[in-house]
Amino acid sequence: METSESDWSLERVAKAVESGLTGSLGIILRSIGPDEVTGEMAVTDRTCQPFGMLHGGGYSSLAETLASVGALARIDFPRQHAVGQNVSVQIVRPAPLGTVVTGIATCEFSGRTSQLWNVRMFNESAPDRVLALARIQMAVITP
Repeated sequence: METSESDWSLERVAKAVESGLTGSLGIILRSIGPDEVTGEMAVTDRTCQPFGMLHGGGYSSLAETLASVGALARIDFPRQHAVGQNVSVQIVRPAPLGTVVTGIATCEFSGRTSQLWNVRMFNESAPDRVLALARIQMAVITP
């Protein structure tokens, strides 16, 4: 069954991110809002680099997923879309196999054609110890 764009809601987007790369990495959204989005990803064999720590692309994927979903909550979706334009991630500490990385994305700036999101990532068992920080610029487009 084909779904028209007007049938999409923010809740359906959250469900849709479970497919593709986000689902393959095991990213789970925990809360969605226009100012803050939270989610998590377990560090498993499929998300590790060869030395048993979360691959840098895993941090980046978690951060962009959270920012993208938050960006959709701030625009006239589905008439407009938000797409990642720039992702910058600074890894502060390694996340070893077995860790659950939690991310909190907050909107720093929201304009007509772009948004800027910050994502703080940490181990769920030590929320005061930052694992990585990310900054994501989102482009707001009308397809």
